[in-house]
Amino acid sequence: MLEAIPAAPRMHELALQRGKVKLDPKTQHTYKPFLMGKTRDDKQFDVIFKTDLIEPDPYPQVAFPGWHCDWTKDGVLRAWTRGPIRWRLGFE
Repeated sequence: MLEAIPAAPRMHELALQRGKVKLDPKTQHTYKPFLMGKTRDDKQFDVIFKTDLIEPDPYPQVAFPGWHCDWTKDGVLRAWTRGPIRWRLGFE
């Protein structure tokens, strides 16, 4: 089992016990389904609604106007900088 962990980030889809997840190569965040549940008396949950996989949005424009993330190109960019943030912070 531990041998599979280093290879996992290179995979684009994983079948986990709770269901399928997908890795977004641009943002390195996961597509996951939304689950809505109802609490039972035994403090567990019954799933009453489930969606298909939802695309990750690590920098929603409402909270981060002008920010974009694409690790297949330049990484995290802000509209008012001249290059990737990692370059601005000295991580290049």
